Amino acid sequence: MTNKILLHTPTGEERECIVLSDEIPQLILIQLVERKEVALLDDEIDLIRKATKKSFAIANIKIVDWCKELMPWNDEAVDKRPESGTLAEGILTMIEQQLLPILHEKYGNLPCIIGGYSLGGLFALWASTQSTAFNGVAAASPSVWIKNWMEYASNHPVKAQSIYMSLGDKEDNTKNKYIKQVANNIRAYNQMLIKQLSADNTILEWNAGNHFQDFAQRTAKAYAWVMNR
Repeated sequence: MTNKILLHTPTGEERECIVLSDEIPQLILIQLVERKEVALLDDEIDLIRKATKKSFAIANIKIVDWCKELMPWNDEAVDKRPESGTLAEGILTMIEQQLLPILHEKYGNLPCIIGGYSLGGLFALWASTQSTAFNGVAAASPSVWIKNWMEYASNHPVKAQSIYMSLGDKEDNTKNKYIKQVANNIRAYNQMLIKQLSADNTILEWNAGNHFQDFAQRTAKAYAWVMNR
């Protein structure tokens, strides 16, 4: 079943959320997606179904401006615009106060997993430190190289019960000195999460390749791992 929900962003814009659901879902998945990922949603959902027996409803929130809406704070190495990183809190509030009440009313008070790819994965990790609304996090190739992330993470424990992270084994093979930190950062963050959640409830997996490939496969793998916990 497919439904559309109209949400309102912090700036008052209408934002479409596409919800695809099994007849009787056991879990709610929330994913922040941009145009390229929207085109791959059918593939991703098929891959999730092959990797788990759990039924689910997945709500896909369309993101228009990734840096503005998903970065938890400004980082000029990512985007030099001063408005970058200013709407993440509002997007999280939109999810908590608009989307989740609708989904819980329709499907029941089901466990919720938030996830995404790249900055979407970073947003999901950050959201799990801010809110108790999410039982799990599916963060595929999250951008944990943004400035001050490790300092922030060390002072803000996650509130979720299980977290999946992945990274391509060539993602740090770059001349960009900021992105180059991603592998070391994600290893260190994984160790933090193990201390917080235990090794049974968090994992860091490595995928072959760089950052710009296999979006659907990596994201589906992330969701399926958390769903199977």
